[in-house]
Amino acid sequence: MPRLTHREKQVIQLLSEGKTSLQIGKELSVSALTIDTHRRNLMQKFAAKNTAELIKTAMLHRFI
Repeated sequence: MPRLTHREKQVIQLLSEGKTSLQIGKELSVSALTIDTHRRNLMQKFAAKNTAELIKTAMLHRFI
């Protein structure tokens, strides 16, 4: 199982709620580009090809 930072856990939770990078960035007071970077890092850690697979895998590992 991958190790996630606190921020990555926040981002993956908000992604699972269907929020966009722009919405998440505003909520966490960072840019949408920063959220996109977190998303890419998460996808790499979970070996996911897209956000849907990322959310599915995170749910299976009980991160969400």
